[in-house]
Amino acid sequence: MIHESTGTKDKLKLLCMPVLIIAGEYDIIHGRHTRMMRNLIPNSRLSIIPGSGHNILLSHSDMVNSEIYNFLKPYIKDDGKV
Repeated sequence: MIHESTGTKDKLKLLCMPVLIIAGEYDIIHGRHTRMMRNLIPNSRLSIIPGSGHNILLSHSDMVNSEIYNFLKPYIKDDGKV
């Protein structure tokens, strides 16, 4: 998935904004690639949705929405704007 030859790893290291990585426990993208992304991206957070595959938005939408909300919560102002 992430190939050294493409320079993707070097590019991931340059990301400077908060990043939420969400994957399914049984995702088709190997867990080692997902964890590698987490380790390469500064200020990133990894959330693995238990019991889910690659279609987590359809199969586990409540859990995904909760993860996204909790990730964004520190950035939401009192007026509800980001």
